[in-house]
Amino acid sequence: MVDVVKKFSIYILFMMVSILIIWTGINSVIANNGFYQNAIKTKGEIIYISSGQKVKKAKVSIVVDNKTYTKEIGEYNSRMKVGDEITVYYNKENPNDFRSSSAGYVGYAFIVFGAIFVIALGIRMKKEIQYIRKERKNDRRIYYNRK
Repeated sequence: MVDVVKKFSIYILFMMVSILIIWTGINSVIANNGFYQNAIKTKGEIIYISSGQKVKKAKVSIVVDNKTYTKEIGEYNSRMKVGDEITVYYNKENPNDFRSSSAGYVGYAFIVFGAIFVIALGIRMKKEIQYIRKERKNDRRIYYNRK
């Protein structure tokens, strides 16, 4: 019985973590949607790509009202090269706050990742419950056959 409680405690812990991941994804999607609804679309130029790190990042420059703003964006893919143009969105009130067009997809990835874990854990917990019920039923048969 102790093993069952321990096993289900672990399942419930992982389920809570998965729900937290989904919640984080939902909050990210809401925040990014608010940003993109009020943002202005423009072209940015990649001026630098970090090297020698496990996670590479691209530094992007945009021009708004004849002023140049530069920021390191948290994304990189192997097709990016210095001098390439990418689509970015910037905040009207603060042009230094800009994001790439694909930055909004991270929240959706969290939601999908969390949902896969919730479904997988739900299926596994259902199988465990069925197994426990079957074992208990077999234990009763053994007990009743001893008479």
